[in-house]
Amino acid sequence: FNPSIVNEKWDVIIIGSGLSGLTVARVLAAAGRKVLVLEQHDRAGGLHYVPNMYSGNEIYRICSAITDSQVDWQKMEEPFDTVIIGKRYYGRTTGDIIHFRNQLKSWFPDETDRIENYFDYVAKCLNISLWWLIGAKVVPLFFIRLLSKFNFISFFTSLFKHFESNLLDVMKNYELSAEVRAVISYYFVNYGIPPNRASFFLHHLFHMDNGYYPIGGAPLFIASIIRSLQKFGGKVIVQADVQEIVFANGAVNGVKVKHGSFEYFIQTALVVSTAPIIKTFNELIPQSIAQNSVMFEIVNQLDSLETMPVGAFQAYIGLSGTQDDLRLPSNNYFWYKNNNPYEFDNYLRLIILMIHNYHFLQILINDIDHQLMKEMYYKIHK
Repeated sequence: FNPSIVNEKWDVIIIGSGLSGLTVARVLAAAGRKVLVLEQHDRAGGLHYVPNMYSGNEIYRICSAITDSQVDWQKMEEPFDTVIIGKRYYGRTTGDIIHFRNQLKSWFPDETDRIENYFDYVAKCLNISLWWLIGAKVVPLFFIRLLSKFNFISFFTSLFKHFESNLLDVMKNYELSAEVRAVISYYFVNYGIPPNRASFFLHHLFHMDNGYYPIGGAPLFIASIIRSLQKFGGKVIVQADVQEIVFANGAVNGVKVKHGSFEYFIQTALVVSTAPIIKTFNELIPQSIAQNSVMFEIVNQLDSLETMPVGAFQAYIGLSGTQDDLRLPSNNYFWYKNNNPYEFDNYLRLIILMIHNYHFLQILINDIDHQLMKEMYYKIHK
């Protein structure tokens, strides 16, 4: 970030350079808008493997458009996901949720009926809920607010029940074994919430039929979007820590960016935030403005939920040689120590406990050292 290169008025400022932010930026820039993307980290982008990147598919066409068709996609080898629980392997091959259900039945023939009943319920929930989500986009907002305020929606749909039910509880209701539950929920690491806390509905909405990755890696994909954006006059600036979305007379007027010990104002009439919704409403938008939004109460409810903050490291290993030379497979392995759904949270709590114990030991050691120094002082000065 350098104030001199953004010291002008922009039609649109986008906070965050993940795939959603860059896609919006590229589309708006192609439509003639002057677009600036601000990223707080030292590099732009973010991506893991994605489904259905074959020619003719809608998501493939979108990605081709925003990269000027400069990126090719490689389908992952079969099985594209391998689930390892202890020493037991389950190789999931390409196919929709019905195919996944059939694979589960082949792995666990004694639980065929329970698996069938569970996935029948999944299909019913997805079909009903998706129609309501689509309908909510075309119904007037005041009508949705009215239904929500007096809880009338629950009389017409079980949508919110599906949102609120956690994945583990629903699987237990269908008396699935611990092993089956572990295999059904294996991909929770893609969105970071274990089955005892994950939404049943959102987990199955996240279902991926297959896997593809960009040839050349995610950096090439992101670089292609940025080049295409720059062709239309847009810019992507990293190390730009947005502190506030500025309003004037109730309308967006720009953003404040922290740079060193200074804050700089960048003017715009439109801001798109791809930052987490809680951060956007509680930190970036002034509270006097945020509280007038229909989302404000929902954000406060989300913020009040007890959550366990998780920090993670992702390791990229560089090896000398081609994929063929090294005989490296192009698929994913999900390894779990056991089929205990609480193992993830237990591990996090163990880390927190270790940190607390470490600080306690440090205090204890410091006290002991201090006492030893006092004893040595008295001995020397006797």
